[in-house]
Amino acid sequence: MGLSLRLWYHATGAWGSGRNLLTTIHLLGTSSSACRMTRMKATSKSASTPKPGPLESAASGKKKPNKKSSSAKPTLPKSSVPSGKNSNEFDDVHQEIIKILQGRRHQLKAKIKFLREQDALLQKTRPRGRSPASSGPPHMDRRLDVLAAHHVKENAPLDQDHLKNISDFRIQSEDTLRRSQKTPPTAPTPAKRRKEEIDRVEKCRLDATQRELTLMDLNSSLKSYIIACTQTDMIGPALSTTAFYREKFSQPSSDKKKILSVEVYNLIMNIFAKKGKICQVKEIFQLMMTENVKPDTRSFALALETVARVQPIDVKMAKSIAKQMQDRNIPLNDIFLQCSLTPDEKERILEAIHCFRPNFQPAIPYNEAAYLPPVMQSLNASNTCVLKETPYRGVISYDKLLAAFREQLQHEKKGVITIKSVEAVAATEAKVLLYRQKLEGMKKEWARCLRSAYDRNFELLKQQFRQQKGVSIYPYLCALNREECVEALMEEIIRLAQGSEGYSPTTLILYMQMGNKMMNRYLIKCKEKYQLIDKLEKTYTEYLKYFGDKQLVSKYNCRQYWQKIEHDMKFGVRTDLADHLWPRSVIVRVGKFLYDMIINEIKVDTTVLRPVSTKQFAPAVYKVYRHYGEKLKEEVKPHPVLAKLYRSSMQDTLTFEANMVPTVVPPHPWLSSKTGGYLVQNSQLSARQITA
Repeated sequence: MGLSLRLWYHATGAWGSGRNLLTTIHLLGTSSSACRMTRMKATSKSASTPKPGPLESAASGKKKPNKKSSSAKPTLPKSSVPSGKNSNEFDDVHQEIIKILQGRRHQLKAKIKFLREQDALLQKTRPRGRSPASSGPPHMDRRLDVLAAHHVKENAPLDQDHLKNISDFRIQSEDTLRRSQKTPPTAPTPAKRRKEEIDRVEKCRLDATQRELTLMDLNSSLKSYIIACTQTDMIGPALSTTAFYREKFSQPSSDKKKILSVEVYNLIMNIFAKKGKICQVKEIFQLMMTENVKPDTRSFALALETVARVQPIDVKMAKSIAKQMQDRNIPLNDIFLQCSLTPDEKERILEAIHCFRPNFQPAIPYNEAAYLPPVMQSLNASNTCVLKETPYRGVISYDKLLAAFREQLQHEKKGVITIKSVEAVAATEAKVLLYRQKLEGMKKEWARCLRSAYDRNFELLKQQFRQQKGVSIYPYLCALNREECVEALMEEIIRLAQGSEGYSPTTLILYMQMGNKMMNRYLIKCKEKYQLIDKLEKTYTEYLKYFGDKQLVSKYNCRQYWQKIEHDMKFGVRTDLADHLWPRSVIVRVGKFLYDMIINEIKVDTTVLRPVSTKQFAPAVYKVYRHYGEKLKEEVKPHPVLAKLYRSSMQDTLTFEANMVPTVVPPHPWLSSKTGGYLVQNSQLSARQITA
């Protein structure tokens, strides 16, 4: 039987008589499975039935009659049941068919590869105007290519399931085969090309705008960082950070001159000018020329200051600096009109100028700043009198106003004002006094924990600062001392305990508030270092005379008289600390650095309101997460025990930010949108649309 199957298979030949061959293989596979199952059943039956022993066969004596039952199952004829040699022969045929099919599959793959190469060559030689659909129906071998791509797997063995499902290799319709082919991309139309060009130009413009904003933020952050490093005598980190960002943003080369503005170069030059290092100042000037950055008036003022700090003064170099200023049409008098100078800087620059121009004296004209908004144009008139009669004359003496000014100045330096609560009552109950005592004890423990945590985290930040190349918050924190930070954190804990249980601010808002609070204290320190507060005291002491003199009130308004005082005292240009403001990223990072101490270190005794012997501590402040629409926000809430303890203690004082309450003296005249209102604190202005 095996021989006849082999002969029939070889007689059918290749895949040309495919349907008969596939059907025959399918039947052979089915019969092979049936024969295997029959042989397995016969083997299991013979193994389960034990053969009778010699004693059992002798005792039986008689043979049992062979009775045929009408319900007995018909048995297969001997010729159809493979056994012995015939079954082995049948399995050999089955295995041989599988081997032949595997060989045919490899031949089919070789033919598919050949057809793909031919098709690729045909695509290259096809005319451009002719579409793939017009090239006629695909060849029959191309259909086999598509079929094989979906059904033939690489190195997949052919088993019984392949033989059963081999009839799935049927020819599909021409539309399906044509859709399965990859059509080459067509040439874009003129309108499409024009739209792509517009989109490309718009993308380049947006990229250039984004790069310009990035460079502006970089220069602003660098100026603030260099100033912070200068305040704490960290000259090396300031120079290395500047060099790092200059190399990092040096591409493309056409934008290199924008990476470091002239203000950044002036800040670096100011570091060497204060130490009288002429060689380093010359190198910075040469670097500015190389980068096509034009020196401004401040640059030449720093150069003259550097020359004056080296004794004896190099007269030849001072004349050379004045000659360069003349070549750039910058008069010497512009140094005192356009640059904000400290008294020491002004004295040094005049000393350098007097070496070659002994009779030079700066001419500072009276420049009355006018209000720009149209609604305030009427106030620019010289005879405008805002106050017909001051409310202070005859009511408060000059000495009391001067004492109130010093009190207000101390409040603003501290940053907070503590006042009596209007709801304060005399605490006579022993329970209230007990709660106040427990709260004060907790405050002392919190202050101790915060000092320890600040020292630990500050030391870790210092180690990171030594390895970091970019902008770090370490110089900003070095400009502040530990007690100021601990005091601000203690005030923040009390503020959280006073808060409402139904509202909890997000962590970003709290980080910004804490960062702004520390920045205000940093700016006050800078004003003290630049002697601006001393200048303010002199000006304000003279300004208070305005409110007791009726003739001055009738001649000047508040702003005009303040400007007259500054001109008479020859203070020069008003110092602007806009470059000292921290960027938003630094504000958030400083606020997070401090706020994490409150969340991680501050604990509250949850049994403080109950008379128990054992204490149980829990975080006094914890984070919660709430959904606002599709957004998940992180918020901070005080522990309920802390809030209840603060309410039960019935505190008789309230604490406010210094720039959130009215002043106890006449406010500072509004000289600009950034200068006015409070004495040394920044005034918060906001635009509000008023509708009828």
